[in-house]
Amino acid sequence: MTTSSANHPWLIRLGIPPALAWGYIAVLLFMIGDGVESNYLAPYLHKNGFSLNIAAAVIAFYGVTVTLPSHSVMLLALTYGLRGIAYPMFAYAFLVWIQVAAPANMRGSATGWFWLAFTGGLPTLGSLVAIFSIQLAGEYATFWLSLVLVAVGLLLALKERSGYQSLLDEEHRQQGTWRTLMGGIDILWSEPRIAAAAVVRIINTTPYFGFFIFLPGFFTEQIGFSQTESLSLITIMGLVGMSFNPIVGKISDRIGWRKVLTVFGGLGSGVSMLLMYFVPLWSYGSFILSVICACLYGITLCGYLPAAALFSSLCQPKDKGNAIAIYCFAAGLSTFFVARRCMQQSIRCSVRQA
Repeated sequence: MTTSSANHPWLIRLGIPPALAWGYIAVLLFMIGDGVESNYLAPYLHKNGFSLNIAAAVIAFYGVTVTLPSHSVMLLALTYGLRGIAYPMFAYAFLVWIQVAAPANMRGSATGWFWLAFTGGLPTLGSLVAIFSIQLAGEYATFWLSLVLVAVGLLLALKERSGYQSLLDEEHRQQGTWRTLMGGIDILWSEPRIAAAAVVRIINTTPYFGFFIFLPGFFTEQIGFSQTESLSLITIMGLVGMSFNPIVGKISDRIGWRKVLTVFGGLGSGVSMLLMYFVPLWSYGSFILSVICACLYGITLCGYLPAAALFSSLCQPKDKGNAIAIYCFAAGLSTFFVARRCMQQSIRCSVRQA
């Protein structure tokens, strides 16, 4: 369903391309469903007989509802791995379309709204839904609820008709599927700046996914927060952070994507990430101070949102899809590196105990 700009000028003022409006809502609902279990999955797997390093490996493959009762590590990894393939194809495909369809002077703000929808679901509103669902229906039933929300987001995305057309011109469509796919690899050496930007993407995304494994246990076991307090903290952090996504997007369109990315994103999130770990320890479990530091991290993490717009600007228009593919691939690699590191640490701990 395509919405005309003339009929919805308020969307233009907000920085949302009207033709993509339904897509933002679909991504929000899809990511809420995807984020429901994100902040209790690792403790839940551990409680149900899986070791912490196996839980980390499952998240690396990033389904659960069918395989949890069987306690089968192989089935769990395979089915959750399928989910890990599905969510980036859904969400990041829409991000590619934004970079193609949004006017250049709206690209930062349009990307900001995408990340508001993305982080609004994973982990923000997903954690909020989990708080109430776990209390009312239990942890296992909550996994089924997440599946329903994902399906609703998928159905709503079908209303976004503007994304049905091909992004390639006639010349590139005639190259064949294999040549088109290889273009996603060729761009790494034909455009070296894309390769450098991919390294930045891996670095900036690693803490974000690492916190899904680390923070639940850290807050509940070391700091002493309850599960509800831990989920509430993540929800508040996400709500504050997501509210700044459109604001930071607008700022980046005005003062420059690179400046926001390096200063606000790199320096700011690095400092706030350290505060998020040390302040709860130094304050002897002060929930208020922990929330403040978490909110600061959520806000500064928004500094990385111009990365997608920057990726697409570093190449020729015909290669925008390949550039965003590398952007998404780098984000996926960061999840793999997080889980690999967690597995290594778990093995070392097991050896010491033996």
